[in-house]
Amino acid sequence: MMVGLLQTSLFIVFFAQCQAFSAKTTLIENPCPKHWIQATWVQMGCLLFNSTTAYTWEEANNYCQDKENASLVEIYTEEQHEFLKMELILLADHEGSAAWWTAGTDIGNE
Repeated sequence: MMVGLLQTSLFIVFFAQCQAFSAKTTLIENPCPKHWIQATWVQMGCLLFNSTTAYTWEEANNYCQDKENASLVEIYTEEQHEFLKMELILLADHEGSAAWWTAGTDIGNE
């Protein structure tokens, strides 16, 4: 990336949430807040795909922390990567293609 070039993009918010399951419960309720996507089966908690505003990486990171008490998404496994790709394909079909921020940054190297 060129120094001084301001990139804006949409972002994903990662929200970790623990859930307790009762042995008597047959249906698992969605533990995620309204408008968040449940990703607990890939150990990602709840995800918010915010496509309402374009942000720089720093703005997206600050939004996550300040407004959502969360952080940008971190991808650790191939399964998580595949899950995110699937969700983004579905979102692109509905809202159009976009770029998304993750938690990784090279801000200290620029």
